Amino acid sequence: MKKHMKQLMVPSEDPQTWTELMGYVDDFVKGEHEYRMLSFDTIDELIDMAVQEVIRLHTKEYKEVPKSFNSTFGGLVFSPLC
Repeated sequence: MKKHMKQLMVPSEDPQTWTELMGYVDDFVKGEHEYRMLSFDTIDELIDMAVQEVIRLHTKEYKEVPKSFNSTFGGLVFSPLC
């Protein structure tokens, strides 16, 4: 290994919900530490968490479980302007 390269030992978390993930992000942003960047290993797990959070928020707001993600908050609308 070259002198200028070394293994970085950084904190690692494994959030299970969107709320937990946002708590870690808030801690990172507001905390005092030596790090300047936050990264995520895989986006697919974040998407799954976000979908579950949208479904949770819809259920809380409308007091009903949506049939699908696309039917949350009025449904997915395709517009020719987009």
